[in-house]
Amino acid sequence: YAVEGMLEMEIWAAPDLKVPELYYEALKMSVPANAVFDVRKLFDEFKKVDGMTLKTVTTMKLLDMDVKTETVVTSVERTPIPRSVFQVPEGYKQVPAEMLR
Repeated sequence: YAVEGMLEMEIWAAPDLKVPELYYEALKMSVPANAVFDVRKLFDEFKKVDGMTLKTVTTMKLLDMDVKTETVVTSVERTPIPRSVFQVPEGYKQVPAEMLR
């Protein structure tokens, strides 16, 4: 898949690894609205990608520079995730993010 515009993306996906639509709805709720570049609209577009994204190359044009990032999935496991993975580790505390206050 190719996304073009202020933000350019190259997306490689695995159709056999399905992503629940609720995943993208949760992502949309985790970011604030922005009148200049509303990332939430991008999440709506991600719903159209057939399968889990395994590689993403993103280029953003900032002033006279291109900022490029690449994300690659190195392994996939189809096993249940233990609840303990999501527990706050001992010695840490959970606090709300500043931008969501």
